[in-house]
Amino acid sequence: MEKTRQRTRENLEKTKQRTKENLEKTKHNIEKKMNKLGTRIVNTERKEKMKTSRDKFKKSFTPDHVVYARSKTAVYKVPPFTFHVKKIREGEDEPKSMEMVNVVGEEEELIEDNPEMEILLDTAEDEGFSTEKRDPDSD
Repeated sequence: MEKTRQRTRENLEKTKQRTKENLEKTKHNIEKKMNKLGTRIVNTERKEKMKTSRDKFKKSFTPDHVVYARSKTAVYKVPPFTFHVKKIREGEDEPKSMEMVNVVGEEEELIEDNPEMEILLDTAEDEGFSTEKRDPDSD
């Protein structure tokens, strides 16, 4: 009876040891496969793109990185002006002023014969604004 208990204990120890070794081998094999996946062949353009994207991602977490203006302002063009409006995120202070810039080279002459101008004049009259027709050549 004592011999059977001893054998059973020994067999359990052997089984534990084998299981432990098998798990270690499996872990090692999985690590090898993961390394192969990580080092698979990628062309140089793709590598460069991945590197720059990784650098941008890292830079976004540094507190003193430069934030480009396009992400902070919105541009609205209303001839003859262009408005640069600062975007406000929650928790930020309100902007002190709105910048108004004349558009150069993009101005279109507003002529009364222009259908867009007629629509603007009609809506202005409907809303009660006084619109005075003037001769565009007199300016």
